[in-house]
Amino acid sequence: MQRRTWILAGLATTLGACGWRLRGANRSINYPLLVAGSPGPIARALVQELRQNKSNVALLGSNGPAPTRGDRYTLLVLQDQRVRSIQGTNSTGQVREIKLLLQFRWSLVDPEGQEVLAPRSITFEQDLSFSESQALGKEQEEEAIFQTLQARAIDGARLQGLE
Repeated sequence: MQRRTWILAGLATTLGACGWRLRGANRSINYPLLVAGSPGPIARALVQELRQNKSNVALLGSNGPAPTRGDRYTLLVLQDQRVRSIQGTNSTGQVREIKLLLQFRWSLVDPEGQEVLAPRSITFEQDLSFSESQALGKEQEEEAIFQTLQARAIDGARLQGLE
Protein backbone atom coordinates (compact mmCIF):
# COMPACT_ATOMS: atom_id res chain seq x y z
CA MET A 1 0.00 0.00 0.00
CA GLN A 2 2.83 2.39 0.89
CA ARG A 3 4.61 1.59 -2.36
CA ARG A 4 1.48 2.50 -4.38
CA THR A 5 1.22 5.84 -2.54
CA TRP A 6 4.84 6.69 -3.42
CA ILE A 7 4.31 5.73 -7.06
CA LEU A 8 1.18 7.89 -7.32
CA ALA A 9 2.93 10.82 -5.62
CA GLY A 10 5.87 10.50 -8.03
CA LEU A 11 3.54 10.36 -11.01
CA ALA A 12 1.61 13.43 -9.83
CA THR A 13 4.85 15.35 -9.31
CA THR A 14 6.16 14.39 -12.75
CA LEU A 15 2.93 15.39 -14.50
CA GLY A 16 2.76 18.66 -12.56
CA ALA A 17 6.34 19.49 -13.47
CA CYS A 18 5.69 19.18 -17.21
CA GLY A 19 2.72 21.55 -17.06
CA TRP A 20 -0.03 18.97 -17.35
CA ARG A 21 -3.18 19.68 -15.40
CA LEU A 22 -6.81 18.71 -15.43
CA ARG A 23 -9.14 20.93 -17.41
CA GLY A 24 -10.64 23.44 -15.00
CA ALA A 25 -14.07 25.04 -14.90
CA ASN A 26 -12.91 28.35 -16.44
CA ARG A 27 -13.02 27.76 -20.17
CA SER A 28 -12.49 31.29 -21.43
CA ILE A 29 -10.07 32.19 -24.18
CA ASN A 30 -7.21 34.48 -23.22
CA TYR A 31 -6.98 36.57 -26.40
CA PRO A 32 -9.37 39.07 -28.02
CA LEU A 33 -11.44 37.40 -30.73
CA LEU A 34 -13.41 38.75 -33.68
CA VAL A 35 -15.94 36.38 -35.30
CA ALA A 36 -16.35 37.12 -39.01
CA GLY A 37 -17.38 35.42 -42.22
CA SER A 38 -20.86 33.96 -42.39
CA PRO A 39 -21.86 33.48 -38.76
CA GLY A 40 -25.05 31.51 -38.27
CA PRO A 41 -26.70 29.92 -35.23
CA ILE A 42 -23.63 27.97 -34.10
CA ALA A 43 -21.27 30.96 -34.30
CA ARG A 44 -23.76 33.17 -32.46
CA ALA A 45 -24.16 30.56 -29.72
CA LEU A 46 -20.36 30.23 -29.48
CA VAL A 47 -19.99 34.01 -29.11
CA GLN A 48 -22.70 34.06 -26.43
CA GLU A 49 -21.02 31.25 -24.48
CA LEU A 50 -17.60 32.93 -24.68
CA ARG A 51 -19.09 36.23 -23.50
CA GLN A 52 -20.66 34.46 -20.52
CA ASN A 53 -17.15 33.26 -19.63
CA LYS A 54 -15.92 36.88 -19.66
CA SER A 55 -13.95 36.53 -22.88
CA ASN A 56 -13.28 39.53 -25.12
CA VAL A 57 -15.33 38.50 -28.18
CA ALA A 58 -16.96 40.60 -30.89
CA LEU A 59 -19.27 39.45 -33.66
CA LEU A 60 -18.81 41.27 -36.97
CA GLY A 61 -22.14 42.11 -38.56
CA SER A 62 -24.11 42.21 -35.31
CA ASN A 63 -26.11 45.25 -34.25
CA GLY A 64 -24.12 48.21 -33.01
CA PRO A 65 -20.86 49.75 -34.17
CA ALA A 66 -18.57 47.50 -36.17
CA PRO A 67 -15.63 46.30 -34.07
CA THR A 68 -12.14 47.01 -35.39
CA ARG A 69 -9.75 44.18 -36.00
CA GLY A 70 -6.81 45.84 -34.21
CA ASP A 71 -5.01 43.26 -32.08
CA ARG A 72 -7.79 40.67 -32.31
CA TYR A 73 -7.53 37.13 -33.56
CA THR A 74 -10.22 36.45 -36.16
CA LEU A 75 -12.39 33.36 -36.23
CA LEU A 76 -13.43 33.04 -39.88
CA VAL A 77 -16.70 31.14 -40.11
CA LEU A 78 -16.64 29.38 -43.47
CA GLN A 79 -19.83 27.36 -43.07
CA ASP A 80 -22.50 27.39 -40.37
CA GLN A 81 -25.67 25.64 -41.35
CA ARG A 82 -28.48 23.34 -40.34
CA VAL A 83 -29.88 20.99 -43.00
CA ARG A 84 -33.12 19.04 -42.80
CA SER A 85 -33.62 16.45 -45.54
CA ILE A 86 -36.27 13.82 -46.17
CA GLN A 87 -34.82 10.31 -46.05
CA GLY A 88 -37.87 8.14 -46.52
CA THR A 89 -41.53 8.21 -47.39
CA ASN A 90 -44.30 5.63 -47.10
CA SER A 91 -46.46 4.28 -49.94
CA THR A 92 -48.85 7.26 -49.74
CA GLY A 93 -46.01 9.78 -50.05
CA GLN A 94 -46.00 10.89 -46.41
CA VAL A 95 -42.63 11.56 -44.78
CA ARG A 96 -41.57 8.89 -42.32
CA GLU A 97 -37.87 9.65 -41.74
CA ILE A 98 -35.84 12.87 -41.69
CA LYS A 99 -32.08 13.40 -41.50
CA LEU A 100 -30.84 16.39 -39.51
CA LEU A 101 -27.37 17.62 -40.45
CA LEU A 102 -25.34 20.30 -38.70
CA GLN A 103 -22.13 21.60 -40.31
CA PHE A 104 -19.62 24.09 -38.91
CA ARG A 105 -16.34 25.02 -40.67
CA TRP A 106 -13.93 27.68 -39.46
CA SER A 107 -10.32 28.81 -39.37
CA LEU A 108 -8.39 31.08 -37.01
CA VAL A 109 -6.22 34.01 -38.17
CA ASP A 110 -3.85 36.06 -36.00
CA PRO A 111 -3.80 39.91 -35.94
CA GLU A 112 -1.15 39.99 -38.71
CA GLY A 113 -3.37 37.94 -41.03
CA GLN A 114 -1.41 34.69 -40.72
CA GLU A 115 -3.45 31.51 -40.48
CA VAL A 116 -3.09 29.98 -36.99
CA LEU A 117 -5.50 27.10 -37.52
CA ALA A 118 -6.16 25.66 -40.96
CA PRO A 119 -9.83 25.28 -41.85
CA ARG A 120 -11.47 22.76 -39.56
CA SER A 121 -14.83 21.14 -39.83
CA ILE A 122 -17.39 19.58 -37.51
CA THR A 123 -20.36 17.68 -38.91
CA PHE A 124 -23.09 15.91 -36.97
CA GLU A 125 -26.00 13.89 -38.37
CA GLN A 126 -29.06 12.55 -36.64
CA ASP A 127 -31.94 10.52 -38.04
CA LEU A 128 -35.44 11.29 -36.83
CA SER A 129 -38.58 9.25 -37.43
CA PHE A 130 -41.50 11.39 -38.49
CA SER A 131 -45.26 11.08 -38.41
CA GLU A 132 -47.64 13.61 -39.96
CA SER A 133 -50.09 13.06 -37.11
CA GLN A 134 -47.44 14.18 -34.60
CA ALA A 135 -45.94 17.01 -36.66
CA LEU A 136 -45.96 19.65 -33.89
CA GLY A 137 -44.25 17.37 -31.38
CA LYS A 138 -41.72 16.28 -33.99
CA GLU A 139 -40.87 19.92 -34.78
CA GLN A 140 -40.11 20.50 -31.10
CA GLU A 141 -38.07 17.29 -30.98
CA GLU A 142 -36.19 18.41 -34.10
CA GLU A 143 -35.33 21.76 -32.49
CA ALA A 144 -34.16 19.99 -29.31
CA ILE A 145 -31.92 17.71 -31.37
CA PHE A 146 -30.45 20.69 -33.24
CA GLN A 147 -29.75 22.42 -29.89
CA THR A 148 -27.95 19.29 -28.63
CA LEU A 149 -25.92 18.99 -31.84
CA GLN A 150 -25.09 22.70 -31.65
CA ALA A 151 -23.79 22.32 -28.08
CA ARG A 152 -21.64 19.38 -29.21
CA ALA A 153 -20.29 21.43 -32.14
CA ILE A 154 -19.37 24.31 -29.83
CA ASP A 155 -17.57 21.95 -27.45
CA GLY A 156 -15.80 20.35 -30.41
CA ALA A 157 -14.68 23.72 -31.79
CA ARG A 158 -13.31 24.72 -28.41
CA LEU A 159 -11.46 21.44 -28.06
CA GLN A 160 -10.01 21.69 -31.59
CA GLY A 161 -8.10 24.84 -30.88
CA LEU A 162 -10.18 27.84 -29.87
CA GLU A 163 -8.73 27.76 -26.36
